[in-house]
Amino acid sequence: MAQGRGEYHRKVSKPVTIRGVTYASRGEASRALDVSHTCISSSIKRGTLDFVGLRKANNNRKPVIVNGVWYPSMLRARVETGLGLKRLKKLAVFANS
Repeated sequence: MAQGRGEYHRKVSKPVTIRGVTYASRGEASRALDVSHTCISSSIKRGTLDFVGLRKANNNRKPVIVNGVWYPSMLRARVETGLGLKRLKKLAVFANS
């Protein structure tokens, strides 16, 4: 199946403007700013869209090493390895940042 935006999605997606940059959709904006889609939607509801993606403090994230591969957080390790949380905790070694 082909990846990318189909004609339907181009018609349905609403452009969003953040700090003067217009993105074709919330998904495109979330990928460009490295934040979640939910973060974009919540910011639209709160009216704080210009502040999205400015905060880069990763205070809750701890680097982890799984099978010799370094990941910036447990969540990233789960996504990239496809392992469940219990299995990942058994394999993980917390690295010093």
